[in-house]
Amino acid sequence: MTQVPLLNGCLLKRKDLSITCAGDEFFSFTGYGSSEILGTPFCGLWDKPGHCRIFFEEVIGEGSGTTEGELITTAGIRWCRFSAKLLGENKIYLQVCDLSEFRNREQEAEKINRELLRKNNELEILRQQLSVVSQDLESWVEERTREIQDLLDRKDAFINQLGHDLRTPLTPLVALLPKALEMAGDPKSREYLEISVQSVRRIRRIVEKTITLAKLNSRCIKIEPEQVPLKHLVDSVIAEHDIKIAEKEISVNNRIPGNVSVIGDRELLHELMDNLIGNAIKYTGKPPGQITIDGWKEWRTVHVYVRDNGIGMTPGESEKAFNEYFRADTSRHDAASSGLGLAICKRIIELHNGRIILESPGKGQGTTVTFSIKDIEDSSYLS
Repeated sequence: MTQVPLLNGCLLKRKDLSITCAGDEFFSFTGYGSSEILGTPFCGLWDKPGHCRIFFEEVIGEGSGTTEGELITTAGIRWCRFSAKLLGENKIYLQVCDLSEFRNREQEAEKINRELLRKNNELEILRQQLSVVSQDLESWVEERTREIQDLLDRKDAFINQLGHDLRTPLTPLVALLPKALEMAGDPKSREYLEISVQSVRRIRRIVEKTITLAKLNSRCIKIEPEQVPLKHLVDSVIAEHDIKIAEKEISVNNRIPGNVSVIGDRELLHELMDNLIGNAIKYTGKPPGQITIDGWKEWRTVHVYVRDNGIGMTPGESEKAFNEYFRADTSRHDAASSGLGLAICKRIIELHNGRIILESPGKGQGTTVTFSIKDIEDSSYLS
């Protein structure tokens, strides 16, 4: 008779599959004593006896076989692998391997995989929903942006047309009213005409500033870049304000070095400096008034400031200074101001991809406006 190591296995009779002997590990694993299971059919320990009989029929037919199933032990149901081999004509050797822990981990892994799959499906659904929402939002933003841009274009077109319509009748008034003032003999008439002349000139300035800002806001505007020496540009602007500077007894000091140049639109930069210096003159009060313009180059960027010792601004006024048509309190709300000068400056700097800020320590402590644009060595932004 062939000897086999029983250990965790047992021998069965071929005829009725009863257990004839078993190893110590088999008894320990199942928890049964020898008197409880020896001589009893093994299929009685299998959770599904029908499957048990089918398996051993295949073993008898094939000579051996392996399967998995549930074994009834005293500690409960255990998932096992059964490996059987036909020994001679009457015996079957059956080896039992406990797979319960492995199967539990496998089932836990399957459970986790199913949960991950469910979460992935949920995330995919959310991703699809988010994609739809994102597309809808993008379309909505694009549509609103087009509508806003259309409104801005209409506003600029209206302002531009209104400015031209107002400038046409203003032209003869600007020319004829001073002559009428010269011809007037009655003091009262002269007083009225002087007021009219000043008012017409103010309206003309507002119209000109409005047209300028509308042009700057137009998407059709084109920068005509060229090398602009800043010191020479500032000197020419100061010269244009000589009379006003003398009347107000203001000391104007242009400290910009002669070698500081930028690439930009000369006309727009002239408009920029004219507004900044004009504002400084306008709001510099009682003598001795001082205005300083200085500039320097720092890492391919030119910085310029215009500083006055005039009436200054509060922090709240400084924040709004670049808003269109903004004029601060009554001390700055004079007839000569259109409220557009700094807005025009800001737009000019934006067209040159620069930056502009206004700073004031407070009322009566002056104002400093500083702007920064690229120098002639880094003008690719204008191409």
